[in-house]
This record gives sequence, C-alpha cells and structure tokens, in this order.
Amino acid sequence: MPGLRDRWTETSFVLARGAPCTIGQLAIVEKAVEVCHEFLELLEATAREYDCLQGYVYQHLVIHVGTGDETVADRIRADDPATCEALVNGANTFSSTMRVKLADDADLDTARRAVLDAREFLRLLHAEAKTRGESAFALLQTLG
Repeated sequence: MPGLRDRWTETSFVLARGAPCTIGQLAIVEKAVEVCHEFLELLEATAREYDCLQGYVYQHLVIHVGTGDETVADRIRADDPATCEALVNGANTFSSTMRVKLADDADLDTARRAVLDAREFLRLLHAEAKTRGESAFALLQTLG
C-alpha cells in the first residue's frame, strides 16, 4: 500500500483537477486520462505519417503557429479534417486533465510519461481495490 500511496502522490501532482471528490469525478478522470493517451498516440501516428516532428504538428494544428508558408498542418487540415479535429479536441482534453506543458517533442515525451504513469496508477488502484473487496474510490480516499 505505501507504493500505491506514493504513486497517488505523483499522479495527483500531474492531474490538473486534483483529487476526485466523488465516484463520478473519478470516472471522468479515468476517461479523460484514456483520451489523453489516445491523443498522444494519434499525434505520434500523424507526425509519422507526414514525416515531421510531433511538436511541429502540435504547434501548427493546435496552437496555430504560422510561418506564412504552406505547412504540414495545412496539408493535414485538407487531407484529413477528422484527424485534425480529433487532435485539437484531444489537446483540449489533455490541457484540462494534465498539468503538463505541451510545446515541443521534449514536452510531449514528458506528457507521455505522465499519462502512462496515471494509467498505471489507475490500473493498480482498481486491482488493489478488487483484492480488498472495496471500490476504487473508497480506496483512493484512504490514500490522500
């Protein structure tokens, strides 16, 4: 249990909303962390498909850094507006869920690690709660 408590301390630090106060808030955090994971995977796949850095795609699609020239982001918008919209929505969920700055590839590596750690904490929380015969939310309340 001390290991789980330590993981919760780390996880709660990167969650933008802090500790969930209700079962419903815990469910929302769990879903949001999964959306963050999917966003980062989509960003990685999109950058690979267009042969550019993830930070470049993020900067040009999400925060609209412009160079005046046609950018990869312009091609993505034209080729696949659904992916563009998914990336922007995922980035919005990320910024409201995780307390990690996103700007370049180094930040995205940090973000990926934070999301993976949060997912692992939630997995361990549910496993430990099941072992104890209590809800994940009840167990979470004893950690912080």
